Amino acid sequence: MQGLFSRLAHPLHRMVSVFAAPHRISQMLLIRGLGVVFLLACWSLASQLQGLLGPGGLTPAAETLASLKQELGAWAWIKAPTVFWLDGASLAGLWLVTLLGASAGVAMVVGWLPWWSTVTALVCYGSLMRVGGPWLQFSWDELLIEVAVVSLLLSSPRWRRIPSIETLVPNPLGVFMMNLLLAKVMFGSGISKLMSGDALWQDATALMAYFETQPLPSVLGWWAHVLPADLLRRMVWVTMFIEIVLPFYMFFPRSLRVFAACCFGAEMILIHLTGTYGFLNLLLLILALMWIDDRSWSRLIPKRFRQPRPPVIAAPALKPFRLGVASGLLILWVPLMISSAFPQNRLPVPRPWAKVAALARSQSLCNHYAFSSVVPRLRLGFEVQGSLDGKEWKPYGFRYHPWNPFLPPRYAGFHMPRLDRNAWERAMIALTPAGQPPPPWV
Repeated sequence: MQGLFSRLAHPLHRMVSVFAAPHRISQMLLIRGLGVVFLLACWSLASQLQGLLGPGGLTPAAETLASLKQELGAWAWIKAPTVFWLDGASLAGLWLVTLLGASAGVAMVVGWLPWWSTVTALVCYGSLMRVGGPWLQFSWDELLIEVAVVSLLLSSPRWRRIPSIETLVPNPLGVFMMNLLLAKVMFGSGISKLMSGDALWQDATALMAYFETQPLPSVLGWWAHVLPADLLRRMVWVTMFIEIVLPFYMFFPRSLRVFAACCFGAEMILIHLTGTYGFLNLLLLILALMWIDDRSWSRLIPKRFRQPRPPVIAAPALKPFRLGVASGLLILWVPLMISSAFPQNRLPVPRPWAKVAALARSQSLCNHYAFSSVVPRLRLGFEVQGSLDGKEWKPYGFRYHPWNPFLPPRYAGFHMPRLDRNAWERAMIALTPAGQPPPPWV
């Protein structure tokens, strides 16, 4: 009997030891990379702040805040936490919070007070999301909040700077949660494609339409669209393998984890080059680095750039308070992550658990991600016209929207043109269901 238990325990021990292995290089890269993402997100939003959320913008932040107060009542500041309850979401306050979030991102990049800088960036960006209306409700905005919350496990409030690799203590719990988060995002995105009922994904022809009908394609997206049909069909199967099968490799040995991380990274790079998704693909690429431990990095880095391998430091024993926090995360947060990998209302869960999950989603702490789960069959073009006298009308094209078929689409890089993106998703008046008017800003 003892031999049987030892045989059963051996694979479990190997699975746990994967996360106990030092991930110090990846840990440092994630903290600094997350700072880059916050900096890019705030920089991109700053150029659109006044036109979208300012007093004369399409959806003024002050009006959004007032509607939240009217809807949620006296406890609105708890149910919808944001620093803008202090100043009423004035334009100066919007600029100040955006600048403070970008500064916190810079502090994370240079490694200065990483834990507190992450909290500052998290509060600033979360506050902007609360008053951002339809412009800050994209999946990647929620993912940035969720990643930032989990990343707090990888640093300490006592750190003045990020420790050197030689002195950085391994953090198995933080590594496990980060690995699980990426696995949830990838698996949720893949399983949603199958559960959406979209015939294009089921018969492996989705990419024949995706590159043309995606919201903001790039020039490389056009070249991808004209690839041979057989190759595009094979790419669909590769995508399904990466998003549905490879997330389970987080429990596999080191070499398979590195293989999965490289596949995740390659997919993110190709998606970024063929379309405009802001910082989303960069954020997922940074998450994929957490699947690579220090020993694997020592093999991936060329010999001329390698440094002596840092000494192995065992993870310290958890104190009672930290042990309680770790147990709470494993008991509550891990099941929330696993259940959120599936679309809502697809898993039978008890009503109390559904309320807890809804509360976590309302605060962007545990979300479901379904990227491109339904692919449009055709692309509708539209034109915005303006006139000063009501007689002579002039067309105004979106800068990053392929509204002119004779001009190549612009490549936005890590910038997210939120008006252009929302115009594709929400201003399709011809596709608006009967009885549902278009959004007020149209």
